[in-house]
Amino acid sequence: MLDKERVFKASKVSPFFESTTVLSAIPGEVVIKFHVEKIHLNSNGFMHGGVLSVLVDFFTFIAAETIISADYSTSLELNVKYLKALREGETYIARLEAVTAGKRFVVCKGDFRNMNGEVVAKGSQTIYRISPGKFKKGNDMKSNYTENEPLVSKL
Repeated sequence: MLDKERVFKASKVSPFFESTTVLSAIPGEVVIKFHVEKIHLNSNGFMHGGVLSVLVDFFTFIAAETIISADYSTSLELNVKYLKALREGETYIARLEAVTAGKRFVVCKGDFRNMNGEVVAKGSQTIYRISPGKFKKGNDMKSNYTENEPLVSKL
């Protein structure tokens, strides 16, 4: 499943990721380096927790995709532990890995370290793998349901 070119291209899909570099991608693991810039900051001048959550979400999916096809997957649970403030102008290294991959669920985790090697944040995610037959390719999810039908009944 590992397509290194796809991993490197995917890491540039958003302005939040422009300062992000994929250092390595091997089956089950991705290592990224990112530099905190003004776009990442909250009103107190530190990296916004939501931006860090996006990094955990996005790069755990990439770690999962190095061993399985995550094309029809969604986040089931996302956890982020903020241990130290991430500051503008500083560079961090994150190592994210797919710990367990089953038929329906993939569990991923990772840590974020400053350049001194100190852990500044930890993250984990459980990814739910949806059967491709549940969705029509090329349509948005909403078009696959009737108005009165709850979304979870289709999963």
